Amino acid sequence: MYTQHWRDHLVRRDVGKGMLAGGLGGLVACWVMNQWLALWQHLGKGNTALHCERPVVGQGGQLAREGPDARQPPTMHAAAALVHGLFRHTPTDREKQRVGQLLHYTVGTGTGALYGTLTEALPALTTAGGIPFGLAVWLLADELAVPALGLSQPPRHQDLATHTYALVAHCVYGLTTEYTRRFVRQWL
Repeated sequence: MYTQHWRDHLVRRDVGKGMLAGGLGGLVACWVMNQWLALWQHLGKGNTALHCERPVVGQGGQLAREGPDARQPPTMHAAAALVHGLFRHTPTDREKQRVGQLLHYTVGTGTGALYGTLTEALPALTTAGGIPFGLAVWLLADELAVPALGLSQPPRHQDLATHTYALVAHCVYGLTTEYTRRFVRQWL
């Protein structure tokens, strides 16, 4: 009975439209998140205390890891590994930035598409304007997946400012994804 109710609910909703709206929401949210991160960095340069506590952030808004190439964000480390793995080529910093941005936008758009799809079946996911979605992305990506892949230090080795910075950035991502998804979904 529950399975039949689930299928009936999905038939009434259009999963494809939800996926498209969520994907566009995620794409726009990646851009907005980058703008917010640029503002954060700009404000940090004028304030010595903020600048000292500010984590290293690169293209795509990802936090840098410590150790060799500590000034590079995880997206650049992932880009270098991807390019080297696929093409046996050591990418330049410019290539790493470009591929890193592509990875950032691809993951953000894909995550938004998944969110949009799920909201068709479970409208309660849109509660609080997408902030719980942004928090989930922060927890699963920044706190678990990125460190597990060796692209950043484990969370216990990062300071509170780094966690807070990433948390707020992902709340911006969640809010933007949800409100863009709502807008696009009205027109589909």
